[in-house]
Amino acid sequence: MKGLISEEINVELGLASLDGAGARTTARIDMKSDARMRFVLRLEVGIGTTLDLKLEQHDLGTAGVTSDLVLLTPIHYLVDAGAWVKVQPSDANILIADLDTAAGIVVLDIEPSSLADGNRYVSLTMAAPGATRVSTCLAESNYDFRPVLDDLE
Repeated sequence: MKGLISEEINVELGLASLDGAGARTTARIDMKSDARMRFVLRLEVGIGTTLDLKLEQHDLGTAGVTSDLVLLTPIHYLVDAGAWVKVQPSDANILIADLDTAAGIVVLDIEPSSLADGNRYVSLTMAAPGATRVSTCLAESNYDFRPVLDDLE
């Protein structure tokens, strides 16, 4: 990688899931003052269920109107110690079969231009993995230096 991951950053714990009984959703992240934000999802080994993620946008921090969020930027993911893969999502549901049984990392960058007018909050849901799967999601915002993810490929 040629660039720094970040120079200055705010980090929030998005979700931590140790139980496969149900889906897990991050808190709604306010993008009012953010130029961009990023979800970084770390997954331990799974049991064979395709990784199923869904991005949503909201007009309010609680309640209000919720709608699908389709990324205008590609997502990047890493399977075990392999190479980074870049994929352009076509809708809000992001399915990654490569991470069904393998450990890995998923990086989702969200630009403000991806949000519909009137929406300023975003959230990420990970569907029920089918069994216990340790996962952690960090929501990064207000970062000044963007990684050069294309250099990781």
